[in-house]
Amino acid sequence: MLEHWRAWRAALNELSELERAEQERLRLADLWTMQRNEIASAALRPGEDAQLENERRVLRNVARLSEAVSAAYELLEESETSAAGAVAQALKRLEEAARIDSTLAPVAEALRPAQIAIQEASHELRHYLGNLEADPRRLEEVESRLALIERLKRKYGSTVEEILAFHDDVAARLAALESAGERRAALEAAIAEHEARYRELSLQLRELRQRAARKLSRRVQEELAGLAMPGAVFRILIEPCDPGETGMDRVGFLFSANAGEEPRPLDRVASGGELSRVALAIKTCMAPAETDSALTLVFDEVDAGVGGAAGEMIGRRLRELSRRHQVICVTHLAQIAGLELPFRHAPLEASACHILPVLLPPGVARQAIMTALKEQGIQTSVHYPPIHGFTHYQNLYPPGFDHGLPYTEEVAARELTLPLYPHLTEPQVATVAAALESCLSRES
Repeated sequence: MLEHWRAWRAALNELSELERAEQERLRLADLWTMQRNEIASAALRPGEDAQLENERRVLRNVARLSEAVSAAYELLEESETSAAGAVAQALKRLEEAARIDSTLAPVAEALRPAQIAIQEASHELRHYLGNLEADPRRLEEVESRLALIERLKRKYGSTVEEILAFHDDVAARLAALESAGERRAALEAAIAEHEARYRELSLQLRELRQRAARKLSRRVQEELAGLAMPGAVFRILIEPCDPGETGMDRVGFLFSANAGEEPRPLDRVASGGELSRVALAIKTCMAPAETDSALTLVFDEVDAGVGGAAGEMIGRRLRELSRRHQVICVTHLAQIAGLELPFRHAPLEASACHILPVLLPPGVARQAIMTALKEQGIQTSVHYPPIHGFTHYQNLYPPGFDHGLPYTEEVAARELTLPLYPHLTEPQVATVAAALESCLSRES
């Protein structure tokens, strides 16, 4: 569905851009046509301007060139003291001497290429002089051609290559303008195809969402009943909305804390405690049961606005959830903090707190742990809850509830406080935690 949505939007955007620019392109079409025809009629060739410049210099200086080349040719070939004659005489003398002293043969061989070079140069100069002649008509043609190229340079580029590149660009624009109708038809067909497919898949997704919403609503409501909210009503509302990447549905949560009340948007009617329990219920229902796909679930201030029996039930649910997943929970309730969970240590910043309260596992002698830590230079202390805390818990739980005052006393007897002063570094904090773990492993 997402693929069709993106293709649909891309085609719509391209069609919009095509229609927006069409009027401007039509206005420029005549100009582009004139520019293309003007450059094409010139029939330019890459490097032509440099070649014509050289030819113009030659035609303007025929007399000077003839004089200079003739003098060079005479020095090489025609004069009595020509270079060709002198080299020939020198080579002849060396060959005679080499017949007497063979060590001169290499010198003669070194001179022979010079003789050949002079002969080739003389031949080229003679041919050049034969073709060199004043041609006023040709000079006029060259001047006219260079003037044309100069006019095109002022309009379309500083070199012949740039002029030709400009020609190719306007030709491509005209071709695109001529094929705009075909492109528009192709875009309209693509839009229709992707939109139809997107809407089809969106409707299928809506059916899946509605089916999942009914199932999840029922499960969340059952979970809420187990979190001291037996009369709560939870519904998932799926409403049509404008098309988007996630489909054509708007999903919302409706909630009522009391039976008989009309469910309304969760974010508007739920209190802090109710919202915490709804969040716990949703996470509990959506977390997979298989241990192979364990998740990390974070509950921040899950007990906000909650206390007493509701807090105990939340704690029990968190403990049950932690058997299948990693649960990180921030709480202020003794009912939750006092659950019998294995001891865990997480790295703490040294400046984050002054003390670290630790709940020892059942059966571990607190005094033995304190003594062992003291031997390692770590001072510990015990913070007993105030007496009004016991009274509070005793009055809060109903008669016969097995986790009232005795349970609170038992938890307090297992609490130990470690010092974590702000000046301690992170390695020192880790040392304290490692010492505690070591003592626990010996005592357990």
